[in-house]
Amino acid sequence: MTANGEQPSYSKRLKRPLAWWVRQVHFYVSMGSTVLLLFFVATGFIAARPDLFNTDDLPMEVSRGTIPADVPLEAPAIAKWLSTTFPGRFREKTVDRDDREIRFELESVWAWHAIAVEIQTRDYVAETTPSTWASATIGLHRGKWAGKLQRLLVDVTAMALLLVLVTGVGMTLTHPDRQRRWWAWGLMVFSALLVVLLCIGR
Repeated sequence: MTANGEQPSYSKRLKRPLAWWVRQVHFYVSMGSTVLLLFFVATGFIAARPDLFNTDDLPMEVSRGTIPADVPLEAPAIAKWLSTTFPGRFREKTVDRDDREIRFELESVWAWHAIAVEIQTRDYVAETTPSTWASATIGLHRGKWAGKLQRLLVDVTAMALLLVLVTGVGMTLTHPDRQRRWWAWGLMVFSALLVVLLCIGR
C-alpha cells in the first residue's frame, strides 16, 4: 500500500525487490503448511523414539462371511469387494491358491488383514491385526502403503520445507547486520556437524 492509502499497481508490485518476494514466499509457504509440518515433526519423533510408545500389534480379530455369487473367485476381485469392510492395499505377491483355498493379504497403516477364501463354499475368514496409534502414525510418517494422494502430500511437504529453508537462509545471509550474517554461517556449519554426528552414530 502506498503512502496515500492506495494499492500499488500490478506493474509496480512486479518491480518490488527480490528480498520482498523472498519474504512473501517464506511467509505464505510456512503458514500454509504449518499443521502439515507439525504432523511430520510429531510422527518423526515417535518413529525415532518407539521405546516411549506402544508400537506392538493389538490382539488379532477374526471375521467370517461369504463372498457373493457375482464376485469372481479371483484374488483381485475378492480383495476389491472386501476392501469396503477391510480397508487396505491388496498385496498381489501374497496371493497363494490351491484347489481348496485362495489366500492373500490386505495391508494399511491401520491394520493387516490375512484373507482365506474356501473355493467350494465361497466362505471367507479374515484375520485382522490392528495397529496401535503409535505404529500407525509411524507408518504414515514413512509413507508406508501410501497411495498416490499420500505420496503427493509427502512431496508437497518436502517442497514446502525446501522453500522455507531456502527463503529463510536467503533472508538471513542478506541481512544488513554483518554480525547476524556471520552467526548464520556459523549455525549452518554447526548443523552440518550435527548431520555428520548423526551419520557416525549409525
